[in-house]
Amino acid sequence: MNKSDIIEKIKKLLEISRANGATEAEEAAAMERANILMTKYQIEEFQLQGTIKSKNIKKQEKLTDGSLCFSQFRCAVADFFSVLALSTSSTYSFYGAAENVDLALTMVKRGSAAFSLGYADYICSDEYRKNRRSATRLSVRKSFSDGFYMKIAARLEDLVEQRAAQTAKATGANLVVLNSENLENSFQDDFGFKLKTGRTRKMRSIDLQAFTAGEIKGDEFRILNEVAKNEKS
Repeated sequence: MNKSDIIEKIKKLLEISRANGATEAEEAAAMERANILMTKYQIEEFQLQGTIKSKNIKKQEKLTDGSLCFSQFRCAVADFFSVLALSTSSTYSFYGAAENVDLALTMVKRGSAAFSLGYADYICSDEYRKNRRSATRLSVRKSFSDGFYMKIAARLEDLVEQRAAQTAKATGANLVVLNSENLENSFQDDFGFKLKTGRTRKMRSIDLQAFTAGEIKGDEFRILNEVAKNEKS
């Protein structure tokens, strides 16, 4: 049974309710079984939305931030939603199941908006005005951006690692890695592209105060409600 079949089974279990003519005991038993399957196979709530067996799609947006930290953020979002992150000099895109691509794009847009608001708050803060040194405004912005996006990326990567570890413990197989491999193969079959490993870039000198302020804002960023319970564990 592959993951899509498991998801469909969970969805059918969740449809068993008193509203659909089931008894209270039947509803409780179905809910318990669904929870067991979701825990065992590490199924997130967002994966139960819409049509699971939809064809993979690719959606792109205009790239307005070409920094390495923003790229790391996009890749972490892609890993979390089990889609591929791609980019050119002027666009970025995600490829995968339609529902997950939409969720990934939404999170990136929310992240960009949260960065803009957080940076504006920092520049107007008493802390910035009192402790401003010789750093240029551009350096401050880049340092804040590094702290903000790298913090969110680290949080997402931690959640992906937790999911992989829990899946391996429950099933004896790493379904997260398997799904990623299948997605890459499907991508190559559909588009004829091969994934390339990005070059390692040297980290620029940073304004530590701005970087730390960015980290704080990144820690405040609200990751989807579907995983709020995992953040607390």
